Formats: sequence, C-alpha cells, structure tokens
Amino acid sequence: MATPEYNVTSHHVPKLDEYQAFLRVIEGESDATLREMSERIEEHKGTPQEPTDWSEPGKWIAEFHAQGTFTDTARDLASKLHNAGLNPRHWRLDAVRRARRDGTLTVDNGGRYRPTEFGRALGHADAAAVDRYLTANGMYAILAFLRDEDGQTLESLLPRWQHWVNTVAGKSAQSRGVLSGGVWWRLNGSLIPLGLVKQEGVPRRYFLTPEGAAKATELKIDRIEPTRRRSERAHEVAVEDILKVGDLLGYRTRRTPTLRDLLPRSEQQNATARVYNKQIDACWTAELPLLGEIRVAIEVQDKGGIPDLVSRLKVVAPFCHYLIIISDEKQIAEIQEHVAATGDEKAFKAKTVWMTPEQLQKVRQEVNHLSSVLTPSDEVGPVEPGGIGPDAEAAEEE
Repeated sequence: MATPEYNVTSHHVPKLDEYQAFLRVIEGESDATLREMSERIEEHKGTPQEPTDWSEPGKWIAEFHAQGTFTDTARDLASKLHNAGLNPRHWRLDAVRRARRDGTLTVDNGGRYRPTEFGRALGHADAAAVDRYLTANGMYAILAFLRDEDGQTLESLLPRWQHWVNTVAGKSAQSRGVLSGGVWWRLNGSLIPLGLVKQEGVPRRYFLTPEGAAKATELKIDRIEPTRRRSERAHEVAVEDILKVGDLLGYRTRRTPTLRDLLPRSEQQNATARVYNKQIDACWTAELPLLGEIRVAIEVQDKGGIPDLVSRLKVVAPFCHYLIIISDEKQIAEIQEHVAATGDEKAFKAKTVWMTPEQLQKVRQEVNHLSSVLTPSDEVGPVEPGGIGPDAEAAEEE
C-alpha cells in the first residue's frame, strides 16, 4: 500500500454510511440551493435556553416551507436528504467543506456538486476507496492500538491517539474533549459498523474482531508503536482501573506520586532524604472537614521486587489511612509472608486492602454502575449526534 496522505483532524468524523449516502444524494445539486437551505436552518436554530427541536425533519421541513422559510427548491433538497436517512440540520455546508477537504466532492462551472472519482467510489462502498478514506482519516491507525487481547477503554486510547495525531498525522491537539471525540467517532461511526472492532463490558472496552486483526495485518499497520509485554499491559489496565474507581468515589487521583507526596504537607519540606523521591503507582486523596486530608497509597505489583515494594509502602504507611496492593494471589501470599518475616505486620495489617486484578475489575464495574445510576449519563460524542454540525466545524478548524 502506498504511503498515505493523512487528512486527519483530532475531532470527530461523520458516520461512514451517512457520509456515503450524502455523496450519492448531493450529486448534481445546486451549491446555491444548499447555501440557502443552510442559512435558513441556521437562522432558526433557537437559543441555548430554547433550542429548536431538530429530531423530526419531516415535520420541521414541512413547517419551514408552509411558513415561507424554505423555498420550493430548499424544501426539495432538505426532503431529499431526509429521505436518504440524513438530517438536513447536520448535513449542509459544513458537510460539503469536509467532503472537499477529503477530495471527494467538487463544484462544477455551473455551480453544481460533482463527486470526484474517489468520492463516487467511496459513495458506492468500493473497498479500495473505503480503505483509502479510513487510512487518511486515521481510523486504521486505531486498529494498531487495539492489538492486545486485554482490550482498551476510550480513556486508555487517548494518549496513543494524541501521540499519533501530533506526530504521524501532523495535527497538534491538546484538548482532552477533542481527543476523546476523535477516537469515539472513529470507533462508533466507522470501525464498529464495518465489523472491524467490537465493544464489550462495563466499563466499555474495545477489541479487534478477527476481521479487524486481518485488516491490520493486511495493511501492515501493526508497528505504529512497540508491542508491550502482556505484564506491562496488565499493569497499565490495573492502574487505570484503580484510578477510575477513586474518581467515581470522589477522591482526587494521581499517577506515580513520590513518597514525599504521601506525607502531610507540614512534613513534606523536611523530607529531604533520597528515599522520598521514590514513586508508587498511584494515590487517592480527599479533604474531609473533621478528619483533614485522607491519603490512600496504591501499588500494582506484577514483576518488581517484593522487598522494595514493602520498604516504599512502609515509609508512607504511618501517614496513610489505607494501602491498596493489587497483585495475583501467589504474589499477595508472598508479600504477606515477607511482611510477617520482617516484623512489619503492625504497619500493614489494619490498613491494607489486598486485591487481585480480577477483583478490581469487578469493583470498578460495580462502582461504575452505581455511579451511572445515581448520575445518569451516556458515552456519546462531544458534538451533535448527527455527526456533522456547525459546532463540529468550528472545533475541526481549531
């Protein structure tokens, strides 16, 4: 496959089937008519306090025409889009701008839209054209981030996506919301509908399907980043899980704090010994009116030395309300034996929570479920559900 020319923004992309439908519908339509339709829709978008309800296009298209807002030609174009399964509110000038940037649409000398050869092939689901589009917009790059069998959450994909967008694709992106939208729309708008990726579980994890793995191998995109050992992936997943549990419980969470960070603020300046520069995997902290600062030290033990683990936690144990140690059953038993043999049971016994990665995943699922029940929310794209809209356009232009 030739070296791709990327057309990537960090923001979302439209749903592939809707984009293909748009390319078929818009062929031969007048640029002037689409601009007229877009302007009339924009004028009637309402206010943040009283937004217009765009959920029933057939209803508001007819009302706009009856009120004289839409001319006959604007009504006909809006109806044509609606009959193709597209909401005209989301498929107007900004969709044309995107298509022209993608190289799928042009305007002829008569002011009418004409799909390019690439656009016409994409609109009719030609396999080579779909490959070209997904590659150029970074969708196939995401397959490389899903090649481990542990699966990835949206949160764990963000740093990889940010690195790829800012280096390979040459687009600087810092906003977490924009990055999240970029991954979410690509997964749910293209890769999952095409059967290349599947989603499972709570919290939602994304996995390659056999078809997705075959496509990644076919396109030789499995070397975007070095393959990590399974133990490294498991460690990362466990740290991510325990931090998410802390977030949901209302703690402030932090990765890799130093031992000094786990001391009371009044003690930190005096902690000058080098041992206080050592790090642990994570911590939770919280401020309570009567108890003051609550500190929870967290270690995920997979392949490091047990004496070093115990010595680090022993330093901060007197200042922490709890210690959470996550490891497999065999290593938990070995750590407990070491603690008993060195006479450190008193420092650990009353405040240590022992947990396997499997138990941690169940805890995260339960806490996440409880949180979603108490504070209902859906994982949705950060912009309008139609996939393209004026807010999306502004975000893409950044």
